[in-house]
Amino acid sequence: MDATEWLDGIPTLDLNHSDPREVVRFGILKRRFYFEHAQGHTVFALQRDHDRDFSRVLQGAETADEVFKGQRLRAINHAYCPSPFTGCERELYLWFSHRYHEQPTRSYVASRSIPSASFSIRLPRLPARIESAFDYQADHMVLECQAGDHRVGLRIDASLHTTLEQLAAGFPRHLAPESELNKLDDYLSRPLRLDVPNTRQFVIYSAEARWVTDLNRSDYLPKCAEIESLAA
Repeated sequence: MDATEWLDGIPTLDLNHSDPREVVRFGILKRRFYFEHAQGHTVFALQRDHDRDFSRVLQGAETADEVFKGQRLRAINHAYCPSPFTGCERELYLWFSHRYHEQPTRSYVASRSIPSASFSIRLPRLPARIESAFDYQADHMVLECQAGDHRVGLRIDASLHTTLEQLAAGFPRHLAPESELNKLDDYLSRPLRLDVPNTRQFVIYSAEARWVTDLNRSDYLPKCAEIESLAA
């Protein structure tokens, strides 16, 4: 190794692999490489593709506009209604479901929604007094909603972002990580609902069909000329 590539000299690398305490020391050496070696930044080349993709998404969150927010809202809506529908990027629908069996939920209904204007994208930041001392990079963003007197945030990290991307690409919802789906369910069921009035328009999705109906009329108002059939 070249000593000039290290900020504070070449570290000792002779490790006794039979000593459990060396595991801790090896971890320290890896951190030293990241912070003290000239090529420390190359560790990011080991990131998985979706992690690198999310890093680019976070860069866009720095200057989030209505298009960026709309992409997040559409992704969440698609987690419940995989078929695109008018307004899915302009409002977050408060989906709910009901079932009488142990099988994965196949139908969702929404009669309330929150407009994009109520949402903002926030990134974690270091306190101003130490901000200049570190090259801090956020590892998540928060989709925050102001609904009446309530402020509710959804933490979107690389794992949740990947799940949303996979669902949008057609990945079966019942095969997605349950922990990530629970985050979405919890977000939609929290105080967001308290100050959001019901409407007489319903967006209904099932594995067989998806349509919109208006309770002010006695007939169904399909989004297309016919009720759109969807594959399970």
